Amino acid sequence: MRICHIIESTNAGSSRVVVELARSGVAAGEDVTVIYSRNRAEQVFIDDLVAIDGLHLVETPMQREVGLHDIVAGWRLLRALIAHGPFDVIHAHSSKAGGLARLAGLFMPGAAKVYAPHAFVTLSPDARPIYGLIERLLSHVTDAIVVLSEQERRHATEVLHIAPDLLHLIPNGVSAAPQGNRAAIRAKLRAEDDSFVIGFVGRLVEQKNPVRAVKAFALVAPTHPQALLAVIGGGPLEPDVLAAARAAGVAERVRMVGYAPARDYMPAFDCLLCSSDYESSPLIFPEALMAGVPLVSTNVGTVPELQRPEGPVFAVADLTPEALADGLDQLLRLSPEQRLALREAARRFAAPYSAETMYGRTFELYRRLRPHA
Repeated sequence: MRICHIIESTNAGSSRVVVELARSGVAAGEDVTVIYSRNRAEQVFIDDLVAIDGLHLVETPMQREVGLHDIVAGWRLLRALIAHGPFDVIHAHSSKAGGLARLAGLFMPGAAKVYAPHAFVTLSPDARPIYGLIERLLSHVTDAIVVLSEQERRHATEVLHIAPDLLHLIPNGVSAAPQGNRAAIRAKLRAEDDSFVIGFVGRLVEQKNPVRAVKAFALVAPTHPQALLAVIGGGPLEPDVLAAARAAGVAERVRMVGYAPARDYMPAFDCLLCSSDYESSPLIFPEALMAGVPLVSTNVGTVPELQRPEGPVFAVADLTPEALADGLDQLLRLSPEQRLALREAARRFAAPYSAETMYGRTFELYRRLRPHA
């Protein structure tokens, strides 16, 4: 089968999903092409793809912002698809690539068009209504839409009014548990042996709401002096994060790491803190669970599906720092034996979220769409 993955921005988890799907596809003997925008690509993404022997890489310029330049970008993408095709499946990732690829795909009727939004932009409370209309209209030229959680599926049907039979639930997965020397990584974070390291991983942008994470940490810090907050990621809200930490008097207990692979720090965490306004199926969830790290999170994405009585996932009641602080407090008050049991439970919970399962279910979808390819 000839498969083409298209992605515009590679600074989020969607790029790692593309790498995992491309790697698995090539390993299975499929003919796989990845079309990406060089001006929006991080070097680690390119390096990962170049390392896949047999993968075809194609560059074509795309931009995040919507504008008249998209007409030119769409034309270039169509030319690339024609030049390197024909394809049995065109799988577009995230909203911009999804829009351009499906419009270009109108001129390629032989290819099945698959779209993975990796969290609809309309999940944002501040999303403009026009984006919902665009998603609904483009769904009529789409053969399948991959959603990553039941929450996202309900949003697609109830808010966007997308036909339910177009939606296919395939949660993200990762290839292996994060590895690393826990003591050495904690030493880099200036964490003592008895420190409780709360990890925040993500871009410092409004969706991830890192200031909410700092405020939640500040609420538990006075009663839990062993707690530290490690912030892995960078972005435009970094000054706000630092200001919030200083205002709350906890700056000396917040470790600002900057951009770094989450896998390099996950083994050092005692808890992963997600303060996002919305998510679908962020890769840091299965990554944390595979590393035996329990999760305290706003009730977003796959969190409702992961939550179980006595399990390692603490979904909080609302989006307030107070609710997150309550979840953190529950974890911090556990005995060492209870924390160890949670770490073991986390590893068991991670089982369904492997890259192998993700690829298997994705390829099964391809086969249903193109049974004779």
